[in-house]
Amino acid sequence: ASNTADISLFDLITGDRRRLTLDPETDDWPIWSPDGLRVAYRKWISGHDYRVYAIDVLTGQTEELYADTLGFVPTSWSPDGKSLAVSFDDGSLRIINLEDGSARMVTDAAGLSLGAARFSPNGRWLAYTSGETGVEEIYVTSFPDLTVKRSVSMDGGRLPIWSARSGELFFLKADTLMVSTVTTGDNFSRSTPRPLFVSSDLSDGVVYTYDVSADGQRILYPARNPDAAAREIHVVLNWFEELRELAAN
Repeated sequence: ASNTADISLFDLITGDRRRLTLDPETDDWPIWSPDGLRVAYRKWISGHDYRVYAIDVLTGQTEELYADTLGFVPTSWSPDGKSLAVSFDDGSLRIINLEDGSARMVTDAAGLSLGAARFSPNGRWLAYTSGETGVEEIYVTSFPDLTVKRSVSMDGGRLPIWSARSGELFFLKADTLMVSTVTTGDNFSRSTPRPLFVSSDLSDGVVYTYDVSADGQRILYPARNPDAAAREIHVVLNWFEELRELAAN
């Protein structure tokens, strides 16, 4: 048995849990492939040996996608399957070309504490967290050219997630989950971000502590319950209707 981190699948319908990896190395930071058939994850071999592997969820077959001597975290797989967004320990955010292994920085200035990047569902925009102003904020940049830059959050924001079909961009502001309605065609636009709900379980540093369903109607996050024997998972349903009722009062 492994004494280090491994990757598991959890079925939200049946509650079944299935382990995908089981080896002596540390396997963490899983991200789904665009077709939902593979999971990419970071494997830390030892010392300065970091790699990204992809595992087929049906067959268990693995493939090495990228390797580096600098510590990094993969955060998003482009919809066309050709690129990975990766946050590096030196504060840079880079796009890895999976066809030739090359790496391109999102900005020319290193050390800006960039990270937590996510490709938009159509692959034309990249949302990320940046500390360039001294405060973490959410920005988007055009992809693949990386020439157009737009701000999303105001007075703080981190860990962005696009919904696949609802045209919304979610992010955290302290312990509050925020959402902005967005358009992601030739031009990017967004509405003023609005709060959805507050939970102390959302406020964990640089680690993603939540996820959003494809239709944007369910929020998944782990919640601490001192009366429970094990950690529970909370799914927020019909949050928009609840928000509408609160706004009417």
